[in-house]
Amino acid sequence: MRIIAAAMGVFLVGLAVLLATRKPVSMQTVASPLINKTAPAISGTSLDGKKSILD
Repeated sequence: MRIIAAAMGVFLVGLAVLLATRKPVSMQTVASPLINKTAPAISGTSLDGKKSILD
């Protein structure tokens, strides 16, 4: 039982170190072709059978 507790402790310390030393998400940028583009219009039928349109 102590081996499992020690393994969990080592894992949690490693996870804490990993999360504490990485860059925040707000500092990461991703180049995407979807940025500054409008979403396409969507139409379909709702659950109550009425036609729905999202512009």
